[in-house]
Formats: sequence, structure tokens, C-alpha cells
Amino acid sequence: MKRKLVCAVLSAVVLLCGCNSLPVPAKDTIPDELYIEVLNATDAPNGVCRKAVDCVVDGDSGRKITREQAEYIISYVKNIEEPSCAKDRRKDYGMYSKVSDEHDYLGSVYIHYFLETGDGGTKYYSENKQLFDEYPEGYEDFIKLINEIDSKEQIILGEPLVMSGDVFSKITGFTDDMVTDGTIGEFLDKYPIDIYYLMNYPNGYKFFSINSETYITDVFEYWPMFRALPTEIRNVESTEAEFQAYVEALAKALGADPSKVSDYERGGKIIAGQGLVIYQTCDIPGIYEYSDTLPYHLVDHNYYDGGSMDQDERHTIFYSPDGKFAIAVNGCLERSYLGEWIQPAELYEFYLKIADLV
Repeated sequence: MKRKLVCAVLSAVVLLCGCNSLPVPAKDTIPDELYIEVLNATDAPNGVCRKAVDCVVDGDSGRKITREQAEYIISYVKNIEEPSCAKDRRKDYGMYSKVSDEHDYLGSVYIHYFLETGDGGTKYYSENKQLFDEYPEGYEDFIKLINEIDSKEQIILGEPLVMSGDVFSKITGFTDDMVTDGTIGEFLDKYPIDIYYLMNYPNGYKFFSINSETYITDVFEYWPMFRALPTEIRNVESTEAEFQAYVEALAKALGADPSKVSDYERGGKIIAGQGLVIYQTCDIPGIYEYSDTLPYHLVDHNYYDGGSMDQDERHTIFYSPDGKFAIAVNGCLERSYLGEWIQPAELYEFYLKIADLV
């Protein structure tokens, strides 16, 4: 009766206005099918971290739910109030977020469905709520219902997951035997990917960086090199004599003539024919900035069109063991507008020649 009364009032409004500019109301507020996905970022003893359920509302087959259950699920998820850190984390979608370091990520709930519109079409609806620090009121009852709808895999709520090699392996399927001369635990110590990113970007974790085309499998294969790339910025004083001696030793390692070392017009030193520049870390030229992604590299920004276009040039760098010197390669593992894009295998060959000096 209430639904008929609402429709009658809407029709009267349209007639009084003399136009059809009002949105066409949904034919019904309950869909015929409802998709539910729960991410569980806690240490569940059964290891279930993701549960996806396609439900048929008042259907004859499949995972059946009642209209009342569908209405409850949609209403409950809609009314979950996300904490402010959830919005901040969505904006900061990199692998090494600071937001997630400050909050316990517990998981998420996502639903989507279609409703028929009055003109014979359908409209798509979705809700995606991220959970941090504490569960919303009634969440245990909500999960209990989801488990009853699909009893095959049970979501068990526990303490927030702490990233480790075992957790990374469970979620991604990667194992220690894929890492050359190292472990996944060592990888995470140097490149500490957070739980939120790992669970919310199911394809993203296959890549080394959200802005890169380097796969994590490449990182594992060439791990000794990636272990040597900088994840902290060094700035150590050195003398000109120390600098000259280091560059000459580098020339020998590369099979070049140490007498071919010379000053570079834009700062630093070069070795004839080697396509790289070596700098004192205490005197990096002002044209460069350090990247904000790991591993750190040097970026020369060239802004055009009032600053709207950045014709950047990126350089992968290796530090000397004492942090006094930086070898800037002519190119980078990350693409840039002007710079050369280096493949990991190519850079690895270079690294093997200089491994004792970085």
C-alpha cells in the first residue's frame, strides 16, 4: 500500500509540473540478483581472505536469498560509515602507503546489483565500504548471514593481518623459491607493501610499482640488483680525491680506461663511452629531484604549457656502499617522457659488473 501511495504522489507531481524532467523511479527497490564480496584482512585460522557470492533473490536455483535478506544486506552496507582514513587511503593508492601504517586495515564489503527503471531499462548500483581499526556495529551478524548464504568458505574474523612473507605468499601465490638468492621476507623488508594495497589491487600486486611496467616476478628473478637499488636517500660528504678514485675504480670494473674519466658540464663525472654520470651525493645537481616511488631514482622535470606538461627524464641510480657517490644510469626502470626505458635484464647485466662498488 505504501509503495502504491508513493507512486501516486510522484505521478501527481509530474502532472502538476507539466514535464517529465523528474528521474524515472526504479521499478522495485529489491534486485533479482545481488553480488556480494567480502575481503577479510584478519588472521583467520582457515586462511579465507576473500569471499564472493552471487545471490538470486527469491529464485528457484543458485544461492537463494529472500527479499528481506537482500533488503537487509543492501541497507546495512549502504549505512556503513567509513572512517576518514578510508577516504585518504583511496586517494593514496601506491604500494607503500603511509595511511595504512597508521591504521589497522580489517577488510572491505562490496555489493552491486541492477534495478529495473520505469522506462523498461535497468540502472547499476554499487557500494564499496573499507573497514579500518574497528568493525561497524552489527558486522558479526552481517558476516554470519553471508556465511549462511554460502557455507562453502567461512569468513572468520580475527586480529588484523600483519604483513609477512607467509601472508604475502598466501594472498599472491608467490613463494621463496621464486626469489634469486633471497626470500620474500627480505623483499618486504626493503619494499614494505601494505595489506590494503595487496588485497584491493588484485592485479596491481603483480607489478613492482603502480607507475611501473616491471613485474614483481622480475624483481624476484633479479633480486640481488633490486636489493642494491636505493630505498633511502643518501647525502654523505666526500672529497674530490675520493670521488676521482671511486670513478676510476668504476671505470676499471666496466672494462674502460680510467684515464678517460672527465668532469661533466652539468656536474659530476663521466666515463667515456659508458652512458652514465657519477655524482657526489652531497652535491647532486639542482636540476634533479628524487622520485617519490621506490626504488628512488633521479628525475629531471621539464615543465611546458604553463606547467601542465612534464617532459620528465628519469635515471636509475646506485649508491656506493658508504653512500658518498651515486651512479646515474642513462635511463630508468620506469618510463619517462625523454628518458630511455631500461628492462630489468639489461640493467642486471650492468649491475653484475659493478656489484662490488655498490
